[in-house]
Amino acid sequence: MSGTESARAASEAAGTTESFALITAPFDGVVTEKMVEPGNMAAPGTPLMRLEDTRGFRLDVRVDESHIGQISPGAIVSVSLDSGTGGATTTVSGTVAEIGRAVDADARAFLVKITLPDAAGLRSGTFGRAHFSARARRALTVPAGALVHRGQMTSVFVVEKGIARLRLVNASGSEILAGLSEGDVVIVAAPPTVIDGRPVTAGGR
Repeated sequence: MSGTESARAASEAAGTTESFALITAPFDGVVTEKMVEPGNMAAPGTPLMRLEDTRGFRLDVRVDESHIGQISPGAIVSVSLDSGTGGATTTVSGTVAEIGRAVDADARAFLVKITLPDAAGLRSGTFGRAHFSARARRALTVPAGALVHRGQMTSVFVVEKGIARLRLVNASGSEILAGLSEGDVVIVAAPPTVIDGRPVTAGGR
């Protein structure tokens, strides 16, 4: 190998080594957290820093499963953001970008992602509240005292021709999603003497 070729190979090797030290972000943004210091070893897969895209912000909220049917992607939402100054808030209009497909088993709620416009002074981590415009709909509800919980099952005592019947229902809070019909007579706060198949009179006695 001639001297020229050796020099070229050394230059290429140096360029390759130098490229390993250059970190290129996939988008323009701001470094909000450094996870390593100069001189630290950077193993493959080790995060070096946290980079946030400043071209737009997103608010993640959880919506109760009983209301998720009233929300659709693309809907305009009023969002109140804490400004951090004397409890003041800033109100902006956001857009529903995504609705989670799975319900949180503990909270019985869906994750809804709302994109926010570029607003002066808006910072990552700001607390916000989303206000959804609910569509009017008919709902069948019963007093909370009418619900009978036994294990994982929820039931309601109804009166059929003077006889108490324990009927399984699908309930979300006080709203009955399935199991009852409009006009059914239910027993509220049924005493222990009321059992399935027993005759009852007015007042549940």
